[in-house]
Amino acid sequence: MDLSTFGKDDDGNPTEFMTIEETFSPTVHRVNQAIRQRAIHPDGEVGEPAPVLTKWSKPPAELIANAEPQLEALLKISGVTKVPEKAKGKRGREVITPMSGLDVNELLNTRRQKSDISHENAIPEFKQLMQVTEKDEDIFKAVSQMGKAIRQSLKTAMGNVNHPVIFSQIKAVRDEMIDIDMPEIYNDFIKDLKTRIFQKNEFGDQRNFWADFKFQKLGLIRGSGNAGVTEEEAAEFLKFG
Repeated sequence: MDLSTFGKDDDGNPTEFMTIEETFSPTVHRVNQAIRQRAIHPDGEVGEPAPVLTKWSKPPAELIANAEPQLEALLKISGVTKVPEKAKGKRGREVITPMSGLDVNELLNTRRQKSDISHENAIPEFKQLMQVTEKDEDIFKAVSQMGKAIRQSLKTAMGNVNHPVIFSQIKAVRDEMIDIDMPEIYNDFIKDLKTRIFQKNEFGDQRNFWADFKFQKLGLIRGSGNAGVTEEEAAEFLKFG
């Protein structure tokens, strides 16, 4: 395959295909096209990109067919393989097995399952618990325990003094749920906390807390489809009440 002769000129003779002059920075040309269109028609639609800017994104079938053998050879030589999809709720960590065969993680798991996350050491214990979770129900339990610790922090808060600690605890939950691609768990968790603050009034007047919360970047996790919420929903959530 030779791009220098794949194209055809006006007389049908072989010529270079996809010259630099024609393909250099189509984004710049698209922006300039939009600016000109808006200047001439201030109230009109910008319109679709010009065909000259999009034709290179759809190469001719003959070119694709000619390039396929080279691409297959390149894939084989490079050892390219398909990357498995990321599993929700699973961490890609290496499991090290001691020579003795003793399952240390199982011993630690048994110990952790017997105790809840403590209020005094909530963040480290929550992160340790998340490291050994394998099932969705275990993740829910860990977040639920962290929620209890956060609510305890709110109940015992003296003015704004404890706000940084509480925000750190909430951030730990948010970061972990982003890390394992389960934003819906954090979103449900933080919605429940807001309900307890404003509707159930479990912690007294916490308007100052929510005023500070709005600037901590701890709101609903945004995303697409069923994972996360829209920009509008995230903005609405930060309002009082």
